[in-house]
Amino acid sequence: MADYAPGHFIDLVSPKPLYIAAATEDVLCPLAITERHFKRAGEPKRLDLFEGGHFDFFPPSGTLFEPAVSAMLAWYEETL
Repeated sequence: MADYAPGHFIDLVSPKPLYIAAATEDVLCPLAITERHFKRAGEPKRLDLFEGGHFDFFPPSGTLFEPAVSAMLAWYEETL
C-alpha cells in the first residue's frame, strides 16, 4: 500500500472526465493532498466535498455513499 500513489499520475487522466468525491475529515487521504493533486489535473474535472470521514463513503453504513454516487452519476451524464 505504501507504493500506491495515484496522485502521481493524475495529469495523465485528461482529457477524460475526472470526478473526485472527498471527505472533509478524511485522515487516510487528507483533503489538502487531494486538493493539491486535483489542481494538477487537466479538464474536465470536478471535486465535490462531503462532510465526513474516509469510510463514510462505503456501504452499507456509509452515510456519504448515496450522495456521492448521485453527484458522480450526474457529473458523468453531463460530461460523457
